[in-house]
Parts: sequence; C-alpha cells; structure tokens
Amino acid sequence: MYRVMIIDDEPLVRIAIRSLVDWGKHNFDVGFEASNGKQALKLLVEKPEIDLVVTDINMPIMDGIEFLAELRKMEYNIPVIALSGYNDYNLLRQAFKLGVEDYILKSEMTPDSLLDTFIHVLSKHQKTINLDEKKETADQKIKDTKNHYLKDMLLKGGVEQYKYSFETLGIRLMKQSNIVVCQLLVDDYKKIIEKYTDYSLVMFMNSMVHSVEEVLKDRGKGEVVSVSPDEYLIILCFEGVSVAHIKGELNELLKSIRYVIQNYINITITIGVSEIRQGINQAKLCADEAKAYANLRFILGKGRNIFPEDASADSHNYNLDKIDKEGKILGALRVMDKEKLSQELEQIFESMYHLKLEQINQSYPFYMEIVFILGRYINEIGEERLRCYINESDFYERIITFETLEEINDYVKQIVFNLFEKLSSTVNTKRNRIILKAINFINQNYSDKELCLAKVSEHVELSASHLSTLFTKEVEMSFKDYLTGVRLEKAKELISKTNLKMYEISDQVGYANVEHFSRVFKKATGTSPNCFKSK
Repeated sequence: MYRVMIIDDEPLVRIAIRSLVDWGKHNFDVGFEASNGKQALKLLVEKPEIDLVVTDINMPIMDGIEFLAELRKMEYNIPVIALSGYNDYNLLRQAFKLGVEDYILKSEMTPDSLLDTFIHVLSKHQKTINLDEKKETADQKIKDTKNHYLKDMLLKGGVEQYKYSFETLGIRLMKQSNIVVCQLLVDDYKKIIEKYTDYSLVMFMNSMVHSVEEVLKDRGKGEVVSVSPDEYLIILCFEGVSVAHIKGELNELLKSIRYVIQNYINITITIGVSEIRQGINQAKLCADEAKAYANLRFILGKGRNIFPEDASADSHNYNLDKIDKEGKILGALRVMDKEKLSQELEQIFESMYHLKLEQINQSYPFYMEIVFILGRYINEIGEERLRCYINESDFYERIITFETLEEINDYVKQIVFNLFEKLSSTVNTKRNRIILKAINFINQNYSDKELCLAKVSEHVELSASHLSTLFTKEVEMSFKDYLTGVRLEKAKELISKTNLKMYEISDQVGYANVEHFSRVFKKATGTSPNCFKSK
C-alpha cells in the first residue's frame, strides 16, 4: 500500500482527489492531508512512512515552492507531484528546479490522469532507488574489499593474495616507496563508550575513519583502516626524499589529523609511529612497531605522538623486586607521617616511568604488592575492620582498565591516603592507649632486671619493632632511654631518702651489677651516686 499526502488550501480539491479514484483497489492510501507547506512538513516528520506527496504550488502561510525548498534542505528522498492552475507556469518551472517529478493541472484532473501520474512517478522513483542501491552495493563491495586488503597487509603481511590492483580498489599507496605506519589509539576510551550504544559506536568508528580520510585525501598518498573502535592504523607513502623531509611532512600530517579529530569528534588521541621503511612489503613490520610504540602511552602518557626514539630514551631494565616498597611504606605508616608517606610513594612510582615496554605487564603485580603491604600492616595493628578499604580483587580489576601509569599511581595514592585518614582517626587513640599501657608496665616493673622491649611489646600485644617506632614518636625518646630514666629517678629517690647500701639500691632499680649502675648513673647525671647522696 502506497501512502499519499495531499497538500492544498482548498478542501474541495483535496476531496476531489480522494473521490475520483477507488484508490484502495489500486493499492493507494490517500489518507494524509495538509492545508499548507508548514503543516505538511510537520506531518512528514510525524509520518515518515508517506511514499508520495501531491502539493499545490500556490498556498498561504507556506506555498509549494517554499515547501519544496525546505524538503530539499531536510534531504527527504520522496517523490513530489505539483498541482497547478493555468497561471502558475512560472512557479511550476521553479518547482521542477526544486525536484518535482511531474505535475497535474487542477482543471484537467480525471481519474485516469491522476492514477497514471501517481503510478508513473512512483515507478520512476523506484527505478532510481534501485539504480542507486545497485551503485551503492557495488561501491560498498569495493570499499569492503579495499579494507580487507589493507587489514591483511598490515596485520598479516599479505600483499599479493587479492586479484584486484591498488588502482582498482582505489588504494592511494605506491608499492616501492618509503612507508610509515601509525597506530592511532583513542584516549579515555572507557569513558567514551559509556555514552554510546552499539549502533552509535559504529557511527563513532565511521566518524573517526572519515576524519582521517579527509586529511589523507588532501595529501593524496595514504590510507586508514579501523581495527576496533579505539584503534586505527594509518599507512603513509613518501617518495624518495630525505629522512628529515619525511619527518617534517609526517609531523605536519599528524598535527592535521590530531586537529581534525579534536575539533570534530572532541577527543584526544595517542599516535605510535613506526620506523621509515622501504617498500609496501614492510607494512606488517611497520604496523607491529607502531602498535608497540603506541602502547608506550601506558608509561609516557596520553595525547602525544610516540616515535621510535621515544621508546629507547631514558628506559632501563629495572628489577622491580629490589625496590623496598615495604620498608618505605611501613616506615611512614608506623610513625603516621603523611608527608613522609607521600615522599616515599613518589620515590616508588618514579622508577616505574623508566620501564621498558616489555616490562609493562610486571607493573600490575608490583602495584598488587603495595596493597598486600597495606593489608599486612592492618593485621599487624589489629584493625581488621579497615580491610574494606583495600579489596585486592577489586583493586586488580580496576588497575588493568587504566591506560597510563599516572592513572594507576593516582588511584593507588587515593587508596593509601584514604586508608591513612581512617587510620589517623582511630590509630591515634589506640596507640595512645598502647603507649600508656607500656609506660605503666615499665613503671611497675622497672626493678625487673630482665625487663626489655620484647617483654613490654608482648604485654601490649604489639610487635617489638612497631612498639619501638611508636614509643619514640609518642614519648620523644627511645624505649631504652625512657627505662633508664625511670630507674635512675627511683635510684635518686632511694639514695636521698634511705640508708640502703649502693648495691641494694642498684638491685632494687633493676641493675644486677653495682659498677654498671654507677657508670650509667654518672653518664646520665654527670656525678657518681655517692656524690648525689651527700647532697
């Protein structure tokens, strides 16, 4: 059933057209009407299934000429028949210039003339559509073959397996010229795909390819293919000129590509650039190089061109296992020093920026070890409830989605400092209780000749190393100095207030040897115990 819209400001004309023919018998539905062009445009938007338009030329509000002009702007591919009177020939000529297929004089409308005109216009339009579709199908077949050829050449290395020539496929390359392959990576791709459906992602890919093609067409020598929505390969040819000239031309070309994509698609890209090689048979090797250099985005950062010389500059084979992550991180956490923790993390991360490409995969276990260190520390201080801040499985799933080391480093710092803030609000209170408990234990047991850090740490249920660090920070002196101070103060009290022998005093404050006691006393006070007694 062909759906027809009649546009005329005269109701009698619309009624006449509907009534002159038994339209249903001939597979027509003449059920759509409008009294002016403006109303008709609105109806076309609401009813895109309309197949044929019959419009008066001379109407109020928006006449037929204005309607046809708007129809052309909106790129509607719909056949139009003009209705006119004897005095409308000038308007009718304009209508044909705007794409009208045929016309009907209102005064000469008959059932046969109406039906014949409708059938003729629709048949002619259908033939045009079929021809366009055939041409489009043929063009698409050539385009698909061209893309398969280029992908095989770049990804598999085949250059002779197709029966078509470069000229037949429209490939703008020269087989014996200097070539360079560039891999284009879309930056922040995970954020981009959140905005797209499957269909619009295809449109995104087409926009990317089209943008690059527009730049390459101006140059006349180069092709682009999409490997995936976030990955594109560009192959460029350069005639026999100097390396310096090629690099200059290449830089200008990449600048143009970057500009077009930034301004028309509003994204940034990273481009890996291969070595300059001779002959199209080197395409796969160049593509492999370009991909490797583009992947250096992980270390070097986004939004830049990465050339072969960037891959070797300032990179080393680091042994990541030798970096003292645990000592640096735990040392700062145990004294709860945020500035020190920040400095230690920066030192740890700095070495990562000098890794070679082949070491990238080693970075993930490296960062995982930082999380395990945090977990062990939480166990050590008995704060298991804070484990929710460092979920190891979630952490790994997250870091493998990041595109650069900088993003991972920022994420790790976020976790570490978030945990630090939680620790500082709980551990401060807890460690004050621990230190008080340790001090009380020392004050009650200073006479124990076997009293030592290990005994006190066992009493407060904390490791000796952690207690030592904590004690020094909170009391502002070492455990040993504090214990000595307590013993000597008690000794002074006994010396001045009792008649006990010096060896008895020595014994009561925890020294088994009176000579050792005397040496310690003199070193701390500047005088011997006996001199102190005389005072």
